[in-house]
This record gives sequence, structure tokens and C-alpha cells, in this order.
Amino acid sequence: MNQERSSEREGDGIMNNKNKSLADKIPKRVWLLISFAVAMLFWYILSIIPSTSRAFQNVVVVCQSIKTMIDRGVLGTDILSSLISVVAGYVLGFVIALPVAILMAWYKPVRYIIEPWIQFIRNIPPLAYVPLIVIAAGYHDCMFLDNVHYNLSGCYQCR
Repeated sequence: MNQERSSEREGDGIMNNKNKSLADKIPKRVWLLISFAVAMLFWYILSIIPSTSRAFQNVVVVCQSIKTMIDRGVLGTDILSSLISVVAGYVLGFVIALPVAILMAWYKPVRYIIEPWIQFIRNIPPLAYVPLIVIAAGYHDCMFLDNVHYNLSGCYQCR
């Protein structure tokens, strides 16, 4: 009985392979490479069209710049600096938001005071704050802290 079931399953597997479309027969890694190639081609086309070339730098130029940064040894430090900025912003936001959220949950007066401001601020796109923060705080190395902290609690100078 078990041999009949195993032969039935094997037969189904053979039939399923025959019924698969060409797209199903191509491995997932090949689809990933095809997807990457299409994206690079799309990027290249956008970089040679005059109306979009200012926003999309040429792929070859970008790859050469990455190689130059690797040769100079600054690519890793730049990536690390950006990651530190992002993590510090999230940690600062969490450290400020958690106690505020707990206070809002426990005390109705705190909720009634803070909630209208949260509802107002969350409807404004975050990118709209960037020019205002640059004007208010100026441009310096700790600007990521200014952006997060200013959005959460008011003016802040990191100098």
C-alpha cells in the first residue's frame, strides 16, 4: 500500500513538472538577477533622458564613484556614520516617546493635552519639516538628533 502511494506521489511530481510554466521552471535566483538587470536598465534609461538626468545620475558614474570610495577607504565609514545616525534617531525617539505614551495612557489630562498635537503633526509629511529644521537649527554634524528631537519635544541645539 505504501509503495502505491509513493509511486502515485512520484507520478504526480512528474506530471506537475510537465504542467509548470516556463516562469515556474526558472530558479528564484535567476529571477532576482533578471529583476536587478531590469532595474539597472531602467535607471540607465532615466539617466540619459534630459528631463530626468538631473535626478538620476548615470549608472556607470555611480559605480565608478563607489569604486573610488572603496579605494579611498571611506565607503565603510560613511555607511557606518549613516547607520549610527539612523539608530541614534530611533533610540532617541523611542526614549522620548515611550514615557509620553505611558503618561498618555495612565492620565487622561495628559492625553487630552498631547493628543491634539500628535494628530496635527502626524498629518504633515516628515519631509516637510526638514527645511524648517535646517533653518531653525542650522546645518551641523548632530543634525539628525535635532530633527528627531525637534519633532518630538521642541527646539534643541546639539553643539
